[in-house]
Amino acid sequence: FFTWGAAAYPADRYAMVFWDHGDGWSMAATGAEGPGFKGFSNDDQSGHEISVAEGELAGLLSQVTASIGQPIDLVGFDACLMQMWEVAHVTAPHADLLVGSEDSEGLDGWEYTEILDDLTAQPTMSPAELGDSIAFHFVDQGNSYEYPTQSAVDLTQLDPLTAAMEQLAAVVLAKPAAVIQDVAAIASQTTSYSWMPYRDLYEFAERLGASGDADIEAAADAVRQAIDAA
Repeated sequence: FFTWGAAAYPADRYAMVFWDHGDGWSMAATGAEGPGFKGFSNDDQSGHEISVAEGELAGLLSQVTASIGQPIDLVGFDACLMQMWEVAHVTAPHADLLVGSEDSEGLDGWEYTEILDDLTAQPTMSPAELGDSIAFHFVDQGNSYEYPTQSAVDLTQLDPLTAAMEQLAAVVLAKPAAVIQDVAAIASQTTSYSWMPYRDLYEFAERLGASGDADIEAAADAVRQAIDAA
């Protein structure tokens, strides 16, 4: 579909939006609901989906970028639970900007009328400005469940975030077992979303920044700075 659209309506900039159920990158079975499928656009009748973990998303995005000869300017997930590092990591080689929600979305999805009104009024807007429009209109309408989450992430800034996360993990794992248990307890107190065990990375780093361990606090502060930059 995307290849047809780009051929029929060639443009300087492209946005690709996926809309349907989403589950991000789930870690384990979710009770009566069965194992998480680590993907999105799941079909309730066939049981099929577009998998993130098994490479289907990466393969799809690779084909798209090959067909247009450039990275996709904006990839959006109008789906639940997709704005996480794992999904961004898979998307980053193929796109410049990622828009999505950490929490579950309302069934009506994004505010497309308002978004397209903005784009019509300013057709030369940058991908970042379009990402802002998507996120702000979503939050303004309160179109989600407990947490109205929607954000735009600069994927060109993902590598520094990854490095900061790896450094934080290395610092924590070098500590005695009691300290590691304290960090696990802090993680359990961090905001989780809907029915999944996902935790907000910025809040987790913020809580670690007050842990009392200077090494962990410094590494956690670097993670927060990297998230802000992205």
